[in-house]
Amino acid sequence: MQSERKSFLLYFDWLENCAYLGNEEFGQLIRVIAQYAQTGDVDIGSLPERIEIAFGFMRGQLDRDKEKYERRCETSRENGKKGGRPPKQQPPADGPFSNDERFQQLLALQAAYESSGITKEEYEAKAKAWGG
Repeated sequence: MQSERKSFLLYFDWLENCAYLGNEEFGQLIRVIAQYAQTGDVDIGSLPERIEIAFGFMRGQLDRDKEKYERRCETSRENGKKGGRPPKQQPPADGPFSNDERFQQLLALQAAYESSGITKEEYEAKAKAWGG
């Protein structure tokens, strides 16, 4: 069975568990892991014993990762059927940010305060004068 997943996880602790493997054996192990993650099947009997042992420790985690992915996909499908996330609420037309130009001026004042040498009192006085 071909998986719809595009990737799989490799764990750092697997490196520690495979320190006894040479580069060639480790490469074979990675190929077996990738095949199993993609298809869910691997011919264990054809593997060298050391690779078979190492893979045995990893197989359970690969299965758990696949189950977690499938649960997440199902949750996303269900959420999509509900219409997804509702749109953000827009501020009312007569709200505090209805005059966009004034809001931008307040933002500019704040940026000026943060980047220049005006005092906090000067900033607060100007902001108050602008209605902030």
